[in-house]
Amino acid sequence: MEKLKFSLTIDCVFNILTKGILATGTVDIGEINEGDELELVDCDSTIKAKCFGIEKKLKPVKNAKQGDYIGIILSGVSRYDVCKGMQIQIKE
Repeated sequence: MEKLKFSLTIDCVFNILTKGILATGTVDIGEINEGDELELVDCDSTIKAKCFGIEKKLKPVKNAKQGDYIGIILSGVSRYDVCKGMQIQIKE
C-alpha cells in the first residue's frame, strides 16, 4: 500500500467562473503546494488533477499543512467530476 503525502476530504465544491473548480476541506494528512499533481479518489474511481491554487481564509497562499481549512482550485477536471466526500490525495 502506498503512503500518502497529502489527504483532504472534500466538504464543499464550488464552480468559480473566473478560477475554475474550488474544493474545500480540512487537510487530514501532510502538506500541499501550489502546482502539485493530485488524485481525486472516490470509492470506484480515481481522477488525475492539478492544484492550480490554494486559498486560506479567502486569501491566496502557496502551501497548506495538516489542520488548515483550505480551498483548492483544481485544474484538469469538470464540476461533474468532483463531489462532496471524495478524497484529494498525493501519494509518495
